Amino acid sequence: MKITFINRMMGIHRGGGEFFDLNLAKALHKKGCEITFITGRRFFKIDHPVMEFPTRYIRSPYLRWLDYKYMSSSLRPLRSIGGRSSILDRRIFENMSFRKLAKDKVFDVDVIQICGFPRLASLINCGLNVPTVIRWPGPPSSWTEKWFGTYTANIANGAALDRARELDPNSLDVPPGVDRNMFKPGRASHIRSKYKISETSTVLLFVGRLIPIKNIEFLISSFSNALKLVPDMYLILVGSGEQETQLKNLVEGTRISDKVLFVGNQPQSSVADFYKASDIFALTSHYDNFPNVILESMSSGLPIVATNVGGIHYQIKDGLNGFLVDPSNKNEYTEAIVTLATNSALRSRMGQENIRSIVSTFSWDNSAEKVLGLYEAIRSHT
Repeated sequence: MKITFINRMMGIHRGGGEFFDLNLAKALHKKGCEITFITGRRFFKIDHPVMEFPTRYIRSPYLRWLDYKYMSSSLRPLRSIGGRSSILDRRIFENMSFRKLAKDKVFDVDVIQICGFPRLASLINCGLNVPTVIRWPGPPSSWTEKWFGTYTANIANGAALDRARELDPNSLDVPPGVDRNMFKPGRASHIRSKYKISETSTVLLFVGRLIPIKNIEFLISSFSNALKLVPDMYLILVGSGEQETQLKNLVEGTRISDKVLFVGNQPQSSVADFYKASDIFALTSHYDNFPNVILESMSSGLPIVATNVGGIHYQIKDGLNGFLVDPSNKNEYTEAIVTLATNSALRSRMGQENIRSIVSTFSWDNSAEKVLGLYEAIRSHT
């Protein structure tokens, strides 16, 4: 089985959608599939080369940063500029990718899987007669409806699956997996030693991009309030993004710079160590479909405090393996942090529940098996 993944952001920024595609590709490769990638890149550099598989890079202007910058602006014209820039970014990448594939004229591939671009899937399926499947990293929006039925199939999970099945009842449920050999319980004393954190201190961890949709101002503010009740506590932020400078200024203005650590982007092996060095995983997104970082923290045996948005309720059962909080209720989020920070037995019980859930439910091998079954059925009908 020969499969090509098309993912706009794989060579520029890595988030949940990118890690999903990369890990699924690895699992399919282990099952004997031949994998190639097509992804975007900036004009002057490739931020994240795809080292694992043969990859073709589309050199196109990266305009999404404007959307990330202005999506939370109080000024409507700026929000409009951001939204339009994201649409233009997508359209340019779609057109350039299609032209590149059409120019090649030789399609030695059984199926193309595309991350969230149904217009491109339709162009390839109808114009080049190559089966295309969309994986939805988030719920399909209204503008995508007209493309349903013009390509081969849909796969999704979480809240994205609920919406996809409204438009295509045959959409396949493919949950993400987690590398349990990498993300597992343990202690990483070298991380605490490096950042001068005592073994008895409570550590909250965030992993993700520092962008408005992650609502990290809410996390910092809630953590600051919790510090007044539990002073021996630290917050580690793993990742980078457009808001990094703004967030650092917020931390300095709140006078908690000695308690909040910005450690930047980290390789996966190091991220696993940060989970081991932590006691609680914190997520405050305005929206997330089914975050990989929650699965990683579950596999690492951490309890979780998260906002009740998107498909997170499929992962976290309030009071059982973590706490779900209304994204507008800062006091409730602060209370959840304090409850876990002051109750090690509760942290342990929730962490053990998360490990049991991961072992029984989430596996990249199982996900690859489901996708491969779909693709073999597609190949048999073409």
